Amino acid sequence: MKRRDLVFSVAVAFSVAMNPVALKAETDEVVIEQELDVIDTTKPVLEGIKNQSVFVGDKINYLKGVTAWDDKDGNLTKEIKVDSAKVNLKKAGKYVVTYTVKDSEGNTAIKKAAIQVKKDKAPVIKGARNQTIYLNNPISYRKGVTAKDDKDGNLTKKIKIDSSRVKKAKVGKYPVTYTVKDSAGHKTIKKVFVTVKKFKLFTPTVTEGKEVTVDTKPGGKKNIGTW
Repeated sequence: MKRRDLVFSVAVAFSVAMNPVALKAETDEVVIEQELDVIDTTKPVLEGIKNQSVFVGDKINYLKGVTAWDDKDGNLTKEIKVDSAKVNLKKAGKYVVTYTVKDSEGNTAIKKAAIQVKKDKAPVIKGARNQTIYLNNPISYRKGVTAKDDKDGNLTKKIKIDSSRVKKAKVGKYPVTYTVKDSAGHKTIKKVFVTVKKFKLFTPTVTEGKEVTVDTKPGGKKNIGTW
């Protein structure tokens, strides 16, 4: 009988259940039937987890956009567990949320994310300023005035202006109030003044041969000739 050499090599961990050796007379081969027990050591993959910044009183959907996938079990998104017990959305501060998912073999993936809870500030009004006009002249209260909130963004269209005390037909100094409120109820008030002046005419001193410029209307000058 020829020599029978048994050559066997497996690159993974396994347990072998040996069956009786069967000989094939035609080829004089040895056939070994065996059962491999493959050990899965690959952890699931968590994706979509990110740090978040919110304001006091806001709500958070911790699982929005978060998924989990395993090379053997497939989609494990529904198996994700979130530990947000230490997050206090009623108090400004920095907190940590922990995401955990486990596959059928017990391989566990863990990821953490930071939650920054910020205190909402009142809106900021810019561009409101004191103005001076002449009697009965027009005035633009909104030109160049803006309002911005750290949470609500642009609130310029929400600005309310109280100019009811301004009397353009009477010389004097009058208050104008700008008010804006954000969604959290924080209000900002800014007060400016409008000064109404009387336009004064004057008689220029004319020197022969000199050019004379006369202010003929508020806000502009017009060269009216040379004497």
